[in-house]
Amino acid sequence: MLKPLLTPDHVADILHLSRRKVLELPVPKIRIGDGRGKILFKEEDVLDYLRSRTEYPEQKGANHVSGVSKKPKKMGYRFFLHGRTWKRYAWDTHEEAKNAEAAARTELLNNPPIRTDSLGNVAALYLIDSAEQGRSKWRHRSASAEPERLHTAIFQARDSHERDHRNWY
Repeated sequence: MLKPLLTPDHVADILHLSRRKVLELPVPKIRIGDGRGKILFKEEDVLDYLRSRTEYPEQKGANHVSGVSKKPKKMGYRFFLHGRTWKRYAWDTHEEAKNAEAAARTELLNNPPIRTDSLGNVAALYLIDSAEQGRSKWRHRSASAEPERLHTAIFQARDSHERDHRNWY
């Protein structure tokens, strides 16, 4: 004896989906009549689809098995020295990060960064920035010819150098 066939509306009620979504599911359909005809589903096909889509969690101790695992965060350091905060996160273990922090502190104590609050140091930073851009001769000539333009350019270079220098450590 034939089992009763299910309409898309009936399947939608069972699965708590819209009729349109049910028609898009990869479940075998029975089309009655010519052309567009009436669409019906076998109960067995709907149950098979549900069985194929069922996910079972792993045995004891496995939490969020079906979820996507996050990447482990990198370890790093953050400390305040010479009026600035120094930070970097690039190591896999806490011990590596501690060793890197000790090395960074030693390096900063032995070779402190150039202070940016004196005009001589700012001018030096300006020349360093110019050399990195390949414009040192041009800027040197313009600095001696127009000192007021040099003043503005120096402080722009200082800000640029500070931004870049923060990323070195």
